[in-house]
Amino acid sequence: MGRSSKNKKRKRSLDNNDISSSSTVAAADVAPVSTIIKTNNNQNQKQKKIKKKKKQKTSKSRLRSEQQQQQRFWNEDCKDLPLLSNYNNNCGSSISTKREWTAETEFNTIKNVIDIEWLMTDDDDDDDDDDKEQVNIDPIPLNEEDEVFESIKNCKQAFEDIPSFLFTKARRLTNKFEVLGKGRRFINRSAMKLANMDHFLKLIIPPPSSESKAESSSSSDDDCHFVGFADLCGGPGGFSEYLQWKMPSIIGWGITLNDSNADCCNWKIDGTPNLTLEYGDLTNNETILKFVARILSSSKCAKGVNLVVGDGGFVQARDKEDQETMMHRLILCQMITMYHILQPGGNFVCKTFEISNQFSISLIALLVSTFHQVAIVKPVTSRPASSERYIIAKNLRQRSSDKQLQELLQLNANWNDTKDDRRMVATTIPKIVYSKLKDIHYRLATVQEQACRAILEYATTQGKGGGGGHHSYHQAKTINRHAYYDYWGV
Repeated sequence: MGRSSKNKKRKRSLDNNDISSSSTVAAADVAPVSTIIKTNNNQNQKQKKIKKKKKQKTSKSRLRSEQQQQQRFWNEDCKDLPLLSNYNNNCGSSISTKREWTAETEFNTIKNVIDIEWLMTDDDDDDDDDDKEQVNIDPIPLNEEDEVFESIKNCKQAFEDIPSFLFTKARRLTNKFEVLGKGRRFINRSAMKLANMDHFLKLIIPPPSSESKAESSSSSDDDCHFVGFADLCGGPGGFSEYLQWKMPSIIGWGITLNDSNADCCNWKIDGTPNLTLEYGDLTNNETILKFVARILSSSKCAKGVNLVVGDGGFVQARDKEDQETMMHRLILCQMITMYHILQPGGNFVCKTFEISNQFSISLIALLVSTFHQVAIVKPVTSRPASSERYIIAKNLRQRSSDKQLQELLQLNANWNDTKDDRRMVATTIPKIVYSKLKDIHYRLATVQEQACRAILEYATTQGKGGGGGHHSYHQAKTINRHAYYDYWGV
């Protein structure tokens, strides 16, 4: 009995030893796997550290390169730049010493933060005959303002020698309204420019209410009781984005140039059931007519659209001395397209630059003769150092005749074969309009010159202990951007 019990205990002990040894073997088999995992984790961490060090090294190298470039600019290039010896640090409000803004000051600024020069309004129909007198279209003379324009020219030439990162920084820190930027929700600054102008000028025409349609004896089943727009040269899409956000039911068509060399011109928004986007060269008559046919063949827009917006520009023309001339044909083609598709009573918005030579003024003369109201506008969201401004034409009188449209198309078709002095869409302009054009031309040039000199002053003194220090120039904190957004309804 005792021996049997001992044998059983010995057998259980042997079995336990077998189990223990098998567990040890199993553990031995598993151990290399966990070791591999741990090794892989260590390798991944090492690789991450290596990548991080490389990134930091690249950033430091880039920063060092920028600093060297900036120092070289200060030491070598600055001494040859114009205007600095005569520069007055208080010449413009955008670069004046930082001031305290009260709520009342802020609100008054918000209410008036746009420059509008009405060239023609409905009230002008009652003006004296002297104001209605027509004068020949001549270039706007420089006269006593020639120093301002010469200064702008010198600044633009000097900008070419400033490193791009330094120029961008100087432009940002010398413009207190730069913070308005893209706003709260939009892809680029264009949307906020249109928001600024739309708030003050009421560009979007709301569809008639059901009551007004019922009361109107002239309305018919064929009338277009909706809001439609066309966005010309609209890439990347800020204007369309704002219009669709402002009025979700709005129907839109957009066209822009597909330029692989200037990706900023391509659409960055997606088409929707209410927004049709396409690519094409609007300086080509065939492209214009196909785009027009697409809109007018729509069941919802057979009579045209209520609003045409044009934001065309060339990257090559940016800050060039002959920027105005380079834009001539593009503005003409946007107007040709507009006259084909805009309903009577509709509005037109078009970006332009200086309006001083004969062809630019002739385009204004044409708009004045075909719209009830025409204005030149500089929204606060348009940088002051830029000569950019917008033509606003409201309430189209009537559709252009087929003959008039054909003449405009013919001018575009023969553009390269036509001498500059023959590229005219009008030869005379009301005297009062010409006078107002001169006023806004000189006024905007003065503001632009002050802003350009501020940028140049910052770029050439920043970091040298001069007046271009960060704190004396940084105006962004002097405005409450959300107060502007709220006031404009965005």
